Amino acid sequence: MKKCRRGRGGCVCILIMKREYGMEKHLKREKEHTTEYVLKKAVCFRAGEFSKEEKYIVPEEKYDLYLNGEMIHTFFCSPWYLEDLAYGFLYLEGYILKSEQIKEICVKQQEHRIEVIAAKECEMQKQDTEKEGKKAEERKISPEEIMSLAAALDERSHRFRLTGGVHSAALAKDGEILLMREDVGRHNAVEKLLGACIREQLDTADKTIVFSGRVAAEILEKAVAIGAPTLIAVSAPTSRAVELAEEKGILLVGFARGESFNVYTFPERVTIFPH
Repeated sequence: MKKCRRGRGGCVCILIMKREYGMEKHLKREKEHTTEYVLKKAVCFRAGEFSKEEKYIVPEEKYDLYLNGEMIHTFFCSPWYLEDLAYGFLYLEGYILKSEQIKEICVKQQEHRIEVIAAKECEMQKQDTEKEGKKAEERKISPEEIMSLAAALDERSHRFRLTGGVHSAALAKDGEILLMREDVGRHNAVEKLLGACIREQLDTADKTIVFSGRVAAEILEKAVAIGAPTLIAVSAPTSRAVELAEEKGILLVGFARGESFNVYTFPERVTIFPH
């Protein structure tokens, strides 16, 4: 992959030429000119008194996605890792099946546009992108790893601690977070994580997804698309999400906070779990 090149209007272009395998800590990318937070004045009530304070607010912006010159979608999202968001969306909607189908992607910050040049067949017909969980029955995890990963996600969520308005989705292996994506929207956060996995062609069969939000059916479907056999969430799942996890072979853990968690599917895959 060629390094990002900047043009007029804050354009961040990536020309897909050659892929070099590696996790996020090995990637060399130019820093994006994006807004980390917005500082706003607020009237705060505390201990029976009002006071004027400046507060950090998470940015949410509108971006239009163009595929081969045609606008196909509008995102309301945080302006970070927009290339990954585009990859994830295009995959979920069936426009692409692999990263090589995208030839060029350009994020125009000032115009709030994401422009994608892809192989012609991508715009002709949507394709089935549903993936089964990979080797789900073989993946074991310990209670210690579950609690450690939930704590690690919280520790790395700097934007959440600053603003209180960000969701995080991470990919982990053997108790270590390999990459993480954040967004004001929980669906966007998972789509960004999916997009990063597709763009880097990562093998996710032995990985774990760690997520900060509530797991509804749509979130679970995106986890299936990522292909990791285990999903650890800080919050609750819905009934339909639990059903889908059972169907797709996903070990679903919820309310992973502190030294406790709930196992909703495949408890036998949590080691030393009582039968």
